[in-house]
Amino acid sequence: MNDFDPRQPDPVDRIFDVLIALGIVGIIGFALVLFLLSQEFDGWENRDIDHIEDAAMTQPRQPKLLDLVAVTNCPAGEPIEIGDVGTVMELLPPDGLEVEFLDRDGRTRCVATLTVADVLVLNRERTRVA
Repeated sequence: MNDFDPRQPDPVDRIFDVLIALGIVGIIGFALVLFLLSQEFDGWENRDIDHIEDAAMTQPRQPKLLDLVAVTNCPAGEPIEIGDVGTVMELLPPDGLEVEFLDRDGRTRCVATLTVADVLVLNRERTRVA
């Protein structure tokens, strides 16, 4: 007995047809993803970044306990220089800070009393850019 029926498609041909259809769907899906990504990034190219940077610079983050800060204004009488990095050890009302500065060996070099306006809080957290 012969089970071959010429009216029925060959199973191998059916599998081949399904694979071709899946490949076409995959290519279309991939092209759609690329298109959507390009639209999202094209929008960033046309945006004015200056106002974002200005807003970030006019609203610095307030220091918290144990934040790393960089000295931006060196008050008279303190043994520190602009650019020195220290750790906030105490918050003093209304806008004072006690900042500890270490030497290369990790020993306390000095503790300086500064104001919030004298320092820049260094960002140690990862933030999403886009």
